[in-house]
Amino acid sequence: MISIFNIYRFIGIVMMITILGSCQSANKKINLMIDDVISFGKSANGPSSIVEPTKENNTEKETTRNRKFLPFNKENLEENIRIAIDKHPSVMSKLEQRKVAEKLVEVEISGKSLISSGQLSAGMQSENNTTDPALVATLSASKLVYDFGATDAKIEAKIADVATAETQIELQAEFVAIQALNAWIELNATREKEKIFFDGLQMAKPLLGQIKNISTSGLVDKASLLSAQKKYISLEKAYDQAALQVNAAEAEFKEFFPDSESQLVSDPGVIEIDLLPSENPNHFQNTPAIKNIDLMIKAKAEFLNSVKLSDNPIVALSGSVTAPAKDLKNDGTAIFGFVVNHTFNDGGRRVATVESLKSEIDALKEERASVILSFKTDLKAQVAIYDGVKREYESLQSLIKLTEEVRDASRAQLVSGSSSIEDVMEAEV
Repeated sequence: MISIFNIYRFIGIVMMITILGSCQSANKKINLMIDDVISFGKSANGPSSIVEPTKENNTEKETTRNRKFLPFNKENLEENIRIAIDKHPSVMSKLEQRKVAEKLVEVEISGKSLISSGQLSAGMQSENNTTDPALVATLSASKLVYDFGATDAKIEAKIADVATAETQIELQAEFVAIQALNAWIELNATREKEKIFFDGLQMAKPLLGQIKNISTSGLVDKASLLSAQKKYISLEKAYDQAALQVNAAEAEFKEFFPDSESQLVSDPGVIEIDLLPSENPNHFQNTPAIKNIDLMIKAKAEFLNSVKLSDNPIVALSGSVTAPAKDLKNDGTAIFGFVVNHTFNDGGRRVATVESLKSEIDALKEERASVILSFKTDLKAQVAIYDGVKREYESLQSLIKLTEEVRDASRAQLVSGSSSIEDVMEAEV
């Protein structure tokens, strides 16, 4: 009779040979898919890897996030925007979501690995009117052999989710960059407006004194003086509103540039933008938003494939050993062999899941077309607005010079009576 030890050794050798043979082809395919994800991460704007980040990488990231902002001038515009992206919580959140997606890939890969478990039971055994202590150890192991590619499809779907998380990081980084730039520009714009009103008030104050002197000399009537004072009060109210706008702009600036001195922010300068619409029909295909939808479609398609393949039988290698502490030779058992598992009726769950996934894919395709159409429309509108603003800016330069000349002439003609007080105050405002 073969001893129980030899049975255990035989089971261990057979299981190791089978596991190594079945893992070789599967791991080759998995490693290729992981390489694809790593390559995607290198080509995208941001690091990506299924491999667990090293301590050095984590330290480097923390150092980047703790970087101080450079002086806020035109020369440091690009670098400060980069730092703002690294520090913003929404970008950090997307980075953490990518880590979650990477771990879910590992979860699916584990489905192709050897699964082993052990159980130890201790208690009292009653037999033949006698009760004795009993101890039983049970060891079991199983390994997926063949499932018609269902697990591989799940792995590919999760890898597509990692790529989707990468594009979402890129999208969020772009959004933060635009919002941070807008906050910078808006802060300077509101400060310039506030300065205009402040300078106007400083110029109007002595003018009111001159108007009063002229009024007492009888050159102008009291109604004109009151009208001029009314315009001055309106100017003060406008200044208060401009000051409130500066406070709001500073708060928004702090959202994207925390721990920075907003008082030292200077004009970022004129930013040249190329908004020429492209005649290429695939102009928007490589934008992060479209790539994100494409990867979502790919992930759904891979998951749909795995659900379809799950209708096939699953073949696994399974073995277990039960070893009691007493009378091991006679009562010990060992089972080893193949297990075929197939669900003949799941109540329609698989069919419903397939139809649901098909609908989701169709919806994503329609969303993709809608986003591209929206991009084309927005681009044309923004080009028109941009051209209009450029023309308005050029015409305003001439208008400002003309207004200054009118103001100076009105002030000079006030004493001679050629200009009214209303004309002078209007020019000052």
